[in-house]
Amino acid sequence: MRRVDLLKDKLVFLKENAPNSPEIEKLEKQIKKSNLGKSSKTKGANFERKIVNELNKIFPLLKFGRTASSGGYLKGIENNALRGDVVCYTDNVNFLLHLELKNHKNGWTSVQEWFKQAENDCINGKIPVLIMHQSQVKGKFKSQDFVMLKFNDFFSIIDEKKIINQC
Repeated sequence: MRRVDLLKDKLVFLKENAPNSPEIEKLEKQIKKSNLGKSSKTKGANFERKIVNELNKIFPLLKFGRTASSGGYLKGIENNALRGDVVCYTDNVNFLLHLELKNHKNGWTSVQEWFKQAENDCINGKIPVLIMHQSQVKGKFKSQDFVMLKFNDFFSIIDEKKIINQC
């Protein structure tokens, strides 16, 4: 049985048997907080699926997928395929980007922390990349996705023929 279900059972019991218990308010807050965490996880997983689909379209010869537990790997293990939120599962291909994804409604006040997470989780030889989703704010912003990587890393992977046109 899940923890939130136990909390709900306890809340029902208290409301029926001890309706004036101060613990009722605490339980209601815990249940609400638990439900918020669940919707946040769902939102993140949906964003990861969206990015996986986009990458599979952009690179049709490669196969991308979500990492189990959304990149929540055990830091001491050697299996580097488990690092990042989205990975390339194609055999005999070394996809050079380590992808960390964030989908937050309440702004990007933690961008530095997010990028630091991407750097810390990234193995040698890969480039840490942060992909962020900006939710729509009516009258201000369209819903968009953004990519953040270090300046030097960007220019190490970009094809200059695609950004320079001779006049």
